[in-house]
Amino acid sequence: MARTRSGGGAGRRPRLAAMVSVGAVMLGVPVGAAHAADPAGCSRTVGTGGDTVVCERGIPQGSTLTGTDKGEDTITVRGGVAGTLVLGRSDTVLVITGTPGARGGDGPRGGDAGGFLDFDGAEDGADGGPGGDGGAGITATGSVRLGAGVNTVTVAGGIGGDGGEGGGGGRPDGFWSRGGGDGGSGGDGGDGAPGNAGELVHGSGQDTVTVTGGNGGRGGNAGGGGADRADRSSGRAGDGGNAAPGNGRTIHQAGGASTKLPGSITLTVTGGAPGAGGGTGDGDSHVPGGPGGSGAAAGGNSGPITLGRGSVTVRGQCGGNGNTSTITMIGTGEHTVRAVGAGGNTGTVIGSDNGSTTIEVTGESAVGNTGRIRGASGSGTATVTVTGGTSRTPDGDLGATGNSGTVAGGPGPDTLTVRGGGGTRGGAANTGTVQGYAGKDVVRLTGGTGTSADGAANAAGATVDGGDGPDADSCSLAGGGSGKVVNCRPTEAP
Repeated sequence: MARTRSGGGAGRRPRLAAMVSVGAVMLGVPVGAAHAADPAGCSRTVGTGGDTVVCERGIPQGSTLTGTDKGEDTITVRGGVAGTLVLGRSDTVLVITGTPGARGGDGPRGGDAGGFLDFDGAEDGADGGPGGDGGAGITATGSVRLGAGVNTVTVAGGIGGDGGEGGGGGRPDGFWSRGGGDGGSGGDGGDGAPGNAGELVHGSGQDTVTVTGGNGGRGGNAGGGGADRADRSSGRAGDGGNAAPGNGRTIHQAGGASTKLPGSITLTVTGGAPGAGGGTGDGDSHVPGGPGGSGAAAGGNSGPITLGRGSVTVRGQCGGNGNTSTITMIGTGEHTVRAVGAGGNTGTVIGSDNGSTTIEVTGESAVGNTGRIRGASGSGTATVTVTGGTSRTPDGDLGATGNSGTVAGGPGPDTLTVRGGGGTRGGAANTGTVQGYAGKDVVRLTGGTGTSADGAANAAGATVDGGDGPDADSCSLAGGGSGKVVNCRPTEAP
């Protein structure tokens, strides 16, 4: 029969521990299932086929929680990992959530004017309190190490708390015709927290991992101003809290870049959404206060990711870029990297040193790539596609440039495709550098399609370099342009 116990069993006598070990052998539990006492605040339901662990106060710094080797574990951590969490060989469902920020307190309403003997008039409403910041799913001191099983992992940063509402201004006194009080300002929303601000380590298992940054809290509404005089106003609404990236620190595989692990990983990293500004006061004011502004956007990934065989998808929301740091794929086999956001990549993406890598970088409203993309290193090969986005403006939908940074292949035969964004006016495919390097490469540049004007394939000041001499590499430019083209054998545009 399953039983539940709480963490903190340091006071057990040796005789009891021996009895538990004998019981484990009788139940057929593997010896590897033994583990140290769980952190305080964690409860474990022990089963013959796996354990269920719930930690309601997170995993504190300096403490360790371990999974089992029995078969199937379920681990839920609320409040973030500031210590160490190590999975065993069991197939594990792991859910980690950071602490949400508290809501700011509402400002009290101002007192009304008191009548015949009140010469001061009505009081102003008090400002609302700011929302609290969320806590990271994995904090700066935290480490989560995945095991050898088939693992499904979800890590979410805490959301920012909403700002409190400003108090309304007090009402005027009809006898003296004194004006009402000003409304209080709304509190700012709290900032969201990263899903990972510490260390997340992929082991030798088959892992599906989702990491999400926390949303910013909403700004508090302004209090309404009291009536009866034109200089009485509502308070200003609070600003929304800032969004957080999905990954803000390190995601890598055990053993470092030189280790070839048997497992694989499917990793999805998404930034949070910024909080909206609060609304203006709705009291009897003659002069409305200003609305609050939205919080700042965050990239999907803002920390280094180094992984072996598998796929990595990073996405920014609501104006955030997809990747702002470094993503490196290593080892043999097939690899995929996707970066999507307002701008797809402003950091660095490096393909595998000894396998095949597919890299797709997409800007939704801005340039697809302003950073550096190296399709492959070592003996790897790459297929790279970069696409610019479309920006909505009062002058129409404007296509953005596909690449203004560097897009390069590797030593093997690579295919590099760069496209400008479409719209009323198409964006250029390339204003930076596209280079094939060694190997027989195929380079394709296509300017964005526009209803009034198409974008150039290779704009003035840009460079396309096949990299291996004029006969080894083929280059097609749909949209022309006056940029530099070297070491390419021209081919008909697709």
